[in-house]
Amino acid sequence: MLKIKFKKILSFFFLVFLIFLFSKFVLAQEKELEVKYPEIGGWRPTVIKEITEKEFAEYIKYIFNIAIFISGLVAFGVIVYGGVRYLTSVGSPAAIKDAKSYIIGGILGLIFLFSSYLILTTINPQLVILRIEKPEFEEIEYDKPGIYLFANNEWRFYGGSIDNLGDFSNKVEKIKIVNPETGEYKIGAILHKDFDYREGC
Repeated sequence: MLKIKFKKILSFFFLVFLIFLFSKFVLAQEKELEVKYPEIGGWRPTVIKEITEKEFAEYIKYIFNIAIFISGLVAFGVIVYGGVRYLTSVGSPAAIKDAKSYIIGGILGLIFLFSSYLILTTINPQLVILRIEKPEFEEIEYDKPGIYLFANNEWRFYGGSIDNLGDFSNKVEKIKIVNPETGEYKIGAILHKDFDYREGC
């Protein structure tokens, strides 16, 4: 009985966490919000506008903090509910046992919630500091006809076929094809997983 209730509580916390973590906003032109949101983690949304990547990350972080906060409140509420049931169940062993299961489940939920957050911050604090950044590539002049490959903020130029991309293998993020201005021929690019040119592209 206790194990089943604990699984339900754990599943609820996990579901709330996922819902808030992967929620997305579609924000239009700047406009003051009608509802005042609470400040969590030193920040709260105040206007709707076309947000930058940094501000979007702040929104996601805000939702993440709300999910943690709400999950903590739910777990605390379960403990309080179990405590009230325990105090009002004098003389009924079954009710006392049921109340204890609520209390234990709430405590375990809190332990799981905060220990998971603590583990994340201990392993790598950046895991709970959400950032959204586009890779920045060096500005170059496409003065030669050929293929320009970009990966890991670096680029390379290829004027013809090549058997091995070296450390660029399976890491290409962007391709730029520059055709001759004369239009005498067109350049194409086909990237294969293996050297025999037969595996998937």
